[in-house]
Amino acid sequence: MENPAVAGSETGTSKLSRLLQWLVLFAFLVLLFFTSIYFSRMHTNGDQVHYTKAYRLISGLGFTEALNTYRQIIFSYEPMHFFISWVGSNLGFDKIILMSILNVLLTSLAYKYLKGRGYAYGLILLILLTNYYFFVIYFTLEKLKVAFIFLLLFLLIRKRFWLALISLAASLFAHFQMIILAALHINAGFLSAIKNATMPKKAFIKIAIYMACAGLLSLLLFQKYGSFIGAKVQYYFNFSRSQGLLSLRSALIAFFLTFLGAENKKKVIYYFIGLCICILFLGSDRLNMFAYFGFLHYINPKRIISKVSIVLLSGYLLYKTIMYLNLIYYFGG
Repeated sequence: MENPAVAGSETGTSKLSRLLQWLVLFAFLVLLFFTSIYFSRMHTNGDQVHYTKAYRLISGLGFTEALNTYRQIIFSYEPMHFFISWVGSNLGFDKIILMSILNVLLTSLAYKYLKGRGYAYGLILLILLTNYYFFVIYFTLEKLKVAFIFLLLFLLIRKRFWLALISLAASLFAHFQMIILAALHINAGFLSAIKNATMPKKAFIKIAIYMACAGLLSLLLFQKYGSFIGAKVQYYFNFSRSQGLLSLRSALIAFFLTFLGAENKKKVIYYFIGLCICILFLGSDRLNMFAYFGFLHYINPKRIISKVSIVLLSGYLLYKTIMYLNLIYYFGG
């Protein structure tokens, strides 16, 4: 028979441990907020020149006039970043404060998502502290930041079908690059489901509906913004031709590590085949992060090989993070 005193002691220890974890996470988010403000004030070159100018000039303007002004400066047709910037600037938020709040929101959602995937607390902190791609999204890729916030919402509320679908649509409209990520993930799930005769009919239908909706949204985007998307694709295609097969090296390393640590290896194969094809046509500059996020999504984080892979990749990404922050500190971006 279990000793009540021992059981009570274990419960108390567990509560204390969870409280300590939440305190550490809270301290990390506060530190991230002020770190974001610190480096954002230094990040004055590159895309930030245009983002800052647009944010300042659309303040006080009506929606249509602000949208036209925004597009003249940033040359972008993705509406979600504009809408958040327009609302924030008209409410009197300093741009750096607003983007720092979004950085904290993104990190909080990432923590919740990784926790739900079964990642240990220490591994989550390691990923969040060292992840080069997160830091680039924090300080440089503002539109992609908004897109990933809605994507993580989609992944966290998938059981609420219509809300999840709205979040997916918002992610696609936040950055057209997310069409690729959504297509890769949904296509991998669909092809894997076709091969899996034991999958429940309801789950199969849900995947098919997501695939159809994402396809329809993509067609609508291409119909309305086809020339803009085409120009982007042409730019990245010309860049990718100079890289050749060497552009696949990071994606292939990610595939190998993901394959070793994954439960559903068919999904991994389908996902990375599609990603490698995209990289050959569009280059690895923006798509390598999809290889890393695919790694985080498909591995079983409780396997030893997965934990070793996370530590190894974190060491490499920490180096890239330090180099990136060094560029902001000394050269403004």
